[in-house]
Amino acid sequence: MEWNQGYIADIEYIHGFYAELAPEQLAMAALMRGNRAPALTEGFTYFELGCGQGDSLNLLAACNPQGRFYGNDFNPSHVAGAQALASAVGLENVTILEKSFQELAAVELPQFDFICLHGIYAWISAENRKAIVDFIRTRLKPGGLVYISYNCLPGWSATAPLRRLMTDYAHAGGGTLPQQVDRALSFTAKLRDLKAGFFTPSPLLDARLAQLQSASRTYLAHEYFNTHWTPFYHADVVRDMGEAKLAFVAPASYLEHFEFLHLAEPALKVLAEIQEPVLRETVKDFLTNAVFRKDIFTRGRMALPLAEQRAILAAKKFILTTPRAEVSLKIRFPIGEINLLPEVYNPVLEELDKGPRTLAELFTALAPGLPQDRVQQALLVLLASGHVLLAPAGFAEQRKEATDRFNAVVIERANQSDELQFLASPISGSGIFVDLVDRLFLSALKKDQDLPTSAWEALRARNQVMLKNGKQLATPEENLQELKERATQFTENRLARLQKLGIG
Repeated sequence: MEWNQGYIADIEYIHGFYAELAPEQLAMAALMRGNRAPALTEGFTYFELGCGQGDSLNLLAACNPQGRFYGNDFNPSHVAGAQALASAVGLENVTILEKSFQELAAVELPQFDFICLHGIYAWISAENRKAIVDFIRTRLKPGGLVYISYNCLPGWSATAPLRRLMTDYAHAGGGTLPQQVDRALSFTAKLRDLKAGFFTPSPLLDARLAQLQSASRTYLAHEYFNTHWTPFYHADVVRDMGEAKLAFVAPASYLEHFEFLHLAEPALKVLAEIQEPVLRETVKDFLTNAVFRKDIFTRGRMALPLAEQRAILAAKKFILTTPRAEVSLKIRFPIGEINLLPEVYNPVLEELDKGPRTLAELFTALAPGLPQDRVQQALLVLLASGHVLLAPAGFAEQRKEATDRFNAVVIERANQSDELQFLASPISGSGIFVDLVDRLFLSALKKDQDLPTSAWEALRARNQVMLKNGKQLATPEENLQELKERATQFTENRLARLQKLGIG
């Protein structure tokens, strides 16, 4: 058997950071469903299965100096790059292993508070899925949390045959994998243009194929062209995790906790009639036609008494990261555009605009005008919308020192490539997306250089130009002018937000 076991290995996986992997978010999501989570104010252990390029693992290690982080990947290129980043940052609390899932059984490791895997469960063989379940069964502490995300049904039902066709067509021809991907996309587009019967009853396939045509070929190779590819119903994953004595706790995404932001009232009534938890999640997936799930499981579910849950939540601190003037009360959610109640949300926003606040402090500041349940829901909806972030407690000095080192490496690398796109916030304990131009501006600031000139030199060195209104700018003068306008916007707006998050 080949060492890659059918998984794409000749193209490195894309770089990226996934917020749901953050221990603070996992603990918060569990708390929102009334479940006790591992303590983060003490030392904790964390393992990411299939950590890829190691971006999330290294960033989270910098944000959580009190934790001990481990990860594995079977691709030596991924591991070498991840280890090099950890070394460049000077992270001493992260270990990255070049091991397959099956090989991990022979490695001496501690017990873990958190075990996470993003996406890979749907891309690997049944043997490797069993190895993952075995690892979780033997390595997860009682009360520990598992994060698992995966392609799910029924949302993939219409596209699964398209994926099979593209994979078979790609593998039937020669050439490099990127060439095979392009050839498969061209062939499926030809069938669509011929109005092949498969495309006729499902107009959504046209939209999906258009998305594929514009997507990164690296992403497509890993998402669509593995030999083993299996989307799952939620019940399937519950069954598999049950073999490791795990129970489903909560969705990892904050937004998923608010069903009224996803479903209209008639659908909510149907859902309310279903008491069995697994069936309820399955019906919800049918109502939303879900294509991807982000689930949290635990070994030994520990339900919190309501009073204790409220006390823990009240002590959590939150920070408004979007400038107050830019927060619109008309927000688009999966259900559509919603107008948030100004008499509830404006007072919450105005108080948060003064600085980080615990929920208890918000209760006190806004009493007696607003009931506590209205304040709590407003705060959590703002958290789900991304305007507010959770601010972890403790280890502020160590966190700032480690994240400063991490960000210095990422900002400097922006002068050579656009691979690392997330900076580490010591305030939120998580990753913040910062586009290439803004990272180049941060690099220039650190060197006390002119922002547009420095950014243009870095872009020109690798034959890149700016885009304006979707078109490439042709001359150096046009590029510099665009960069000057961007630099003004950066210094007047975006820099203050980054600094508020402890970046820059």
